[in-house]
Amino acid sequence: MDINLLKTFLEVQRTGHFGRAAENLFLTQSAVSARIRLLEQQLEVTLFERGRRALRLTPAGWRFLPHAERLLQVWQEACRDTGRSALATESLGLGLTPNLLRAGVADGLLRRLREERQLALQVEAGEPQSLVRRLLQMELDLVLLLDPPALAGVQVRTLTPLELRLVSERPRPWSALVEDYIAIDWGMGVCAHCLRLGLTPGRLRLGPLELALRWLEEQGGAAYLPTALAEEGVQNRGWVYADQAPVLRVPVCALFSHNNPRRERLESLLSAPAVPARAGAAADAQSLTSSSGSSESS
Repeated sequence: MDINLLKTFLEVQRTGHFGRAAENLFLTQSAVSARIRLLEQQLEVTLFERGRRALRLTPAGWRFLPHAERLLQVWQEACRDTGRSALATESLGLGLTPNLLRAGVADGLLRRLREERQLALQVEAGEPQSLVRRLLQMELDLVLLLDPPALAGVQVRTLTPLELRLVSERPRPWSALVEDYIAIDWGMGVCAHCLRLGLTPGRLRLGPLELALRWLEEQGGAAYLPTALAEEGVQNRGWVYADQAPVLRVPVCALFSHNNPRRERLESLLSAPAVPARAGAAADAQSLTSSSGSSESS
């Protein structure tokens, strides 16, 4: 059986609608309908009653539901067990963007996870859309993002903010900073704030952090960097802080499915004491609010 058929069945059952399931799975509605028809053909039963406003499980659909959930969990465990330590009894999949991974936002979380010898950890970096899709398909347990989408059945927790400082490879007036500003992808909040400061991304947009760091070192310019990387550049490469620009604190959000069988484990993990903000943070640091707030979306 194609495991994607099970994922589609569970998402349609959860949303009660082909269209919403298609949006959450990043598929077309016709593709979702085709998958459900194929699954029904393989099982030789009708799984959904097509109502005027919503889909409802048939008696056969209700009987199949727990089997589908168990099959998907077993498949997920089988995929992870191929690289699992012999001592591990539980696995957890964590996804985040390459910029957040390089910025070190998950370092404290990863340290706590590594201390637990019974846990096999899978960490993957990817684009937000792909990470959210894999979260909804239960291929990842936890995803870290800067601009989380509002999705039904997805819990959102706000973690320690990411602190950013504007640095330049050499002292220069504000007009030169604006001229040579390098835009890095730190989410819509940072983009909007930089526009208010006159730092437009039109001249040079280097979304990946690694590419921007290389450009700063080789070609020069100015960019908002995580405080740790900014301090390293100031101490070791002669970079300077742009005192005219405020320090920014960007909310980092953790997403996990409300139906995740590890939900209590994730809640406990995320409620552990957060890594404190760096002592070097400026007193006038500006916080950028997340579109989803600091609670949860359900």
